[in-house]
Amino acid sequence: MAGCLTDFVFWIIPGQNQSWVSEFILIGFSSDPTTNSILFIVFLLIYLSSVLGNGLIIMLVCLDTQLTPISLIVASYIRIAMAILKIKSTEGRCKAFSTCASHMTVVTFFYAPATYTYLSPDSSYSPERDKQVSLFYSALTPLLNPVVYSLRNKDIKGAFLKVMGYGRCTSGPGW
Repeated sequence: MAGCLTDFVFWIIPGQNQSWVSEFILIGFSSDPTTNSILFIVFLLIYLSSVLGNGLIIMLVCLDTQLTPISLIVASYIRIAMAILKIKSTEGRCKAFSTCASHMTVVTFFYAPATYTYLSPDSSYSPERDKQVSLFYSALTPLLNPVVYSLRNKDIKGAFLKVMGYGRCTSGPGW
């Protein structure tokens, strides 16, 4: 073990910027210890509920081999669509679908190339195509996220339609 430490020290370049953590300071949201305790408990409960939820999903997938995480995602989107369709007013349904449409666009941008990668047969494997597909979901999707979500803003949507040649109309094709 001492030889390993000696080898490690040997490779440190003299004069190189180095920092070491010698103590950990927890800065709270407030100077009031009671408020910090309450916030700590709230954030702890949120964290534990997400860990529990992820654990339950992992347990379900392990218990039922036909159940996959993507099937859980699809099932949740089907339930959301059914709940939206139960809304009585047309305006309410349109607003709900409008809210979901931007999210679904981004999810599709991410999952479509990933699905293509995992479902394409081995006989058509091409490293060049894999690079293009991975570029799509690792770079293009995050790049388009702000565009997709900002089109929900009326001012930005109006400016976009004006640039696209639809003038000052408030509704264009598909809007």
